[in-house]
Amino acid sequence: MEGVAGIVTDAQLGPEGFDWRHACDLYTNEVLAVIGELRDAGTEDITISDSHGTGLNLRVDRMPPGVRLVQSWPRRLGMMEGIDDSFDGAILLGYHSGSHNPRGVRAHTMSSANVFEVALNGQPVCEAELSAYLAGYFGVPILMVSGDDAFCQEAKVSMPQCETAIVKQAISYHSANSLVPSDASNVLRSSTRRAIERRPAARHAEGRRRRRLPRHRAARLGTCAAVRGALLGVRGDGRQCVGGSGSRVVCARAAGPVLER
Repeated sequence: MEGVAGIVTDAQLGPEGFDWRHACDLYTNEVLAVIGELRDAGTEDITISDSHGTGLNLRVDRMPPGVRLVQSWPRRLGMMEGIDDSFDGAILLGYHSGSHNPRGVRAHTMSSANVFEVALNGQPVCEAELSAYLAGYFGVPILMVSGDDAFCQEAKVSMPQCETAIVKQAISYHSANSLVPSDASNVLRSSTRRAIERRPAARHAEGRRRRRLPRHRAARLGTCAAVRGALLGVRGDGRQCVGGSGSRVVCARAAGPVLER
């Protein structure tokens, strides 16, 4: 949700904030823009995972017929709950930079209060990358991501195959130069259209042998990732497979209590 246009501060990120309800409308508008483009392209089966904070941010009464919506917690797969190997692609909407990339708006990984860094095989990762690895476990490519310019630049390094939709320019941790909602929706629709058109080329870690995460690791990864963003799973024809890299260990370095490794 931190990667949505017009959202920059904690006053917009939870029910205790004075601007949260308005932020939920901004969030819902961006999801609806992507759904609209997917429907125009002929996609019929769409699952949305509301994965910010309480998991109760998207306006369910504004969702179009035929859409499935995952809400609240706990979930075995966290932000990626609802995904399986029947999906043709996933879109990560409203994401933010990881804690190792402080240039982004609200940059953190999992918890800005408790977690200093999350690493996968010794390399710092952001929440979008964790979501991408879980998608790769099921053979589902990431088609598009959206957020500020710092996050999209970060995502392009680890997921060069995906489209990026930049809806705001990061200024500082709590400031951004943002598109207005109507312009953000247009950017998201255009990026979604391009992502669908180039779907046959979508690969993650192309050419590498796919290695499945052990079941207990996958479950733990999902639990850790259960914090931010929205995932849109898309079913259609022309299924694509993704090769995930060998994911041996997920560890979190905590600023407060140490997480189980």
